[in-house]
Amino acid sequence: MQHPADLKISDFTYELPDARIAAYPLADRSSSRLLDAAVEGATVKGTGAGGAGDGGAGAGGAGDGGAGAGGTGAGGTGAGGAGDGGAGAGGTGAGGTGADRIHDRFFSELPMILVPGSILLYNNTKVIPARLYMHRPTGARVELLCLNPAQQPLGWDEALSRTGSSRWICMAGNARRWRDEALMLETSDLRLTARKVPSDGQALTVHFEWEPAELSFSDVLMRAGQMPIPPYLKREAEAIDQQRYQTHYAQNAGSVAAPTAGLHFTPELWSQLDAAGIGRMELTLHVGAGTFKPVTADTMRGHDMHSEVLRVDKQLLLGLVKHLQKPNREQLPLICVGTTSLRSLESLYWIGALLQEKDTSLPSPKAFTPYDSEIQWGSSLPDPEEALMRIIHWLEARNLEVDQAHTALMIAPGYHFRLADQLITNFHQPGSTLLLLVAAVVGERWRALYQHALQHEYRFLSYGDSSLLRIHPDHKWKRTVSQEKDRITITSPTTSPTTSPTTSPESHKPPPMNAPLHGIQVIELATVLAGPATGQFLAEAGAQVTKIEPPGGDITRSWCAPGEHPDGQRSAYFCAANWGKKSLVMDLAQGHAQTELRALLQNADILLMSFKPGDAQKFGLLPGELLREYPRLIIGSITGYGEEDSRTGYDAIIQAEAGFVHLNGMRRGEGHKMPVALMDLLAAHQLKEGILLALLAREKSGSGQWIRVSLIDSALSALANQATNYLIAGYEPQAMGSGHPNIVPYGQAYTCSDGVRVVLAVGSDKQFAQLMHQLNINAPEEWRQAAGRIQNRAAIEEALQAAVGGQSSEDLLAGCMSRQIPAGRVNTLPQALELAKERGMLHQADGLSAPRTAVFLDENPRIAPPPPLPKAD
Repeated sequence: MQHPADLKISDFTYELPDARIAAYPLADRSSSRLLDAAVEGATVKGTGAGGAGDGGAGAGGAGDGGAGAGGTGAGGTGAGGAGDGGAGAGGTGAGGTGADRIHDRFFSELPMILVPGSILLYNNTKVIPARLYMHRPTGARVELLCLNPAQQPLGWDEALSRTGSSRWICMAGNARRWRDEALMLETSDLRLTARKVPSDGQALTVHFEWEPAELSFSDVLMRAGQMPIPPYLKREAEAIDQQRYQTHYAQNAGSVAAPTAGLHFTPELWSQLDAAGIGRMELTLHVGAGTFKPVTADTMRGHDMHSEVLRVDKQLLLGLVKHLQKPNREQLPLICVGTTSLRSLESLYWIGALLQEKDTSLPSPKAFTPYDSEIQWGSSLPDPEEALMRIIHWLEARNLEVDQAHTALMIAPGYHFRLADQLITNFHQPGSTLLLLVAAVVGERWRALYQHALQHEYRFLSYGDSSLLRIHPDHKWKRTVSQEKDRITITSPTTSPTTSPTTSPESHKPPPMNAPLHGIQVIELATVLAGPATGQFLAEAGAQVTKIEPPGGDITRSWCAPGEHPDGQRSAYFCAANWGKKSLVMDLAQGHAQTELRALLQNADILLMSFKPGDAQKFGLLPGELLREYPRLIIGSITGYGEEDSRTGYDAIIQAEAGFVHLNGMRRGEGHKMPVALMDLLAAHQLKEGILLALLAREKSGSGQWIRVSLIDSALSALANQATNYLIAGYEPQAMGSGHPNIVPYGQAYTCSDGVRVVLAVGSDKQFAQLMHQLNINAPEEWRQAAGRIQNRAAIEEALQAAVGGQSSEDLLAGCMSRQIPAGRVNTLPQALELAKERGMLHQADGLSAPRTAVFLDENPRIAPPPPLPKAD
């Protein structure tokens, strides 16, 4: 296959008459035509007359779907008649088949064409009125097109919201007329000034200032800018373009060109697609002016491929992985609405393929990244699921739901599609990079498709008609045998965990050399939960953890769940906090065991202890003395109430004393403790943080230190806003079920019509307004502000329960997601653990499974072997 860099653009051109270019949109978006070339050899419903009986020649009318080569009439070979939608040699009669079809349809037929369960992936970017017609002092007009913010690292939202002044990278028409003087644009309510900013680069940077200064730059563009319709329309923007050069689902402002395949959709068509079982996912790629940039070089090697900003969203990535793992995935295509969606989807793969764990920002695919990478790495490139999971783990490690990357990916013949299956796209300019993309999708067949469209009077370019194209099987990436074996498994949250997890050979490997705590030696003298959870965290991060157990073993080895066999080996409770460790049994009451322990401490970096009061002194392990003996040692100790208090700390007692039981009850009812040992886990988090800081301090000073954590202090520090409500506002919090003292509705569960409970967490007035729209509630004025909702809590909750009870959980959650209202179903524990599996949050080995602790590490599943058996070294 020829490298795309050497492709001649002259091989990708055709004659496009001006009469075929749609200068204006149709009155009805979905009434545009659709050239359907997505399914080859499929049965097509036809209305033409079938052929005469057995063996006789029939007319074989084309009918609704059009005729394809080599079709059959109802009784004999068809001659290829033309029906409502076009003709071909050997036409089909009613219900006939064809080998390589082109079906002429209308866009409104899409719900009847697509397979239920398939996914439409669309670009929700919003076009900004970025074209400004400025004037020199002489009156000469200079056209400026604002491309993207010049003040990095500003995002689009921040750049558009700036007031008073802003700097942008621009394109300029009549640029030779613009010297160094200021350009002006004045309306009845705006005075805008533009000046060049000196720059060493080729990009034109323009500094804008305006009055009234309190206006945002978005306001400026809305008052003075025009929609940046493409230059090939050969007209200036008109009022109709404000609405029609914008998809109906446009949401995130930042494009200077519309994702035009989406212009054919309407809200009514969206509803019909929903009813037909067609799913949808959305992404954001801000389309730049480079999409119109002509290819002037002879080959693609000489073309400067435009780069665009891509929003990388974790929830989209999770949805894509889940779709890829469906058992019938091959019959459920991912259909990209437009070339921008296709380019974005494939860019996500290459971002994941290039991503390294320690990267500080997401990589940006270049024009020829796929082709050069396949030559360099071949079959060692990750499969699609792994590439997407790399990005998910990278985002999670940084507590990010969304980040952004740039992509200059060129999709041209020779490209192997990793994720996309089909494409909805308009008809593109001759000799353009978008036509190269179409050729990459369908191969040389693009010429026949475009010739058919020209002969049948399809409308071309941005306001033109559309096509539905199937990616040629030879152009798809194919999973190798080894990749199939190593394939990541993402299970659905609705799947019941009926089988035991299998042991992965990777799970028994030692920590990789690049693990954060590789080479750190930890001695764990801790039992039950808080101390062992800290030890597991360190093990997952790459440290070598040796757990010292008394002759009877950690007491939790015998803490069995109902129905669990009490063999004293590895109880379910023990497996909650002991992955990744070695185990040694020592009776520290014996002098020889204390000597052996001190030999281990010679090479140790960290010592974890959670002794009962007095035991540290009995075993000769007083921290002050140990630090004098081992000055680089970091000692982390957990007590119930501090070193000077002899009481033993129990989680349930700490919950009561720290106020949690009082606050966790139902209204006017008795209090309840948390269903997990939360105080232990809070103390473990405090200890982890202290140890990591001590490791950092030791790098600077060379000295270790003693980190002391108590359950009671950890609990009190976690009272957070409940404490400050009292300390600052004088409000004494009381038990209020799942409600929130400062926000309504927040945390309360409501029962849907299907019996599923859903929790709402509405934190802003905007979210509340959206919730009212979703539930068709006419909210009184006093509900519309947060303070008023606090005063009307009971009435709001009553209204919400009544409205929620009239909707299914599926409809409610889907509506909340589309309106960006925080909501989630109340999962049972098995359902929550299926979610944990889906998110890669479980250790699985030796028939055992448990949640991970260091959730930010990509390498977690390969770092922590299963919990050790007693006396195992």
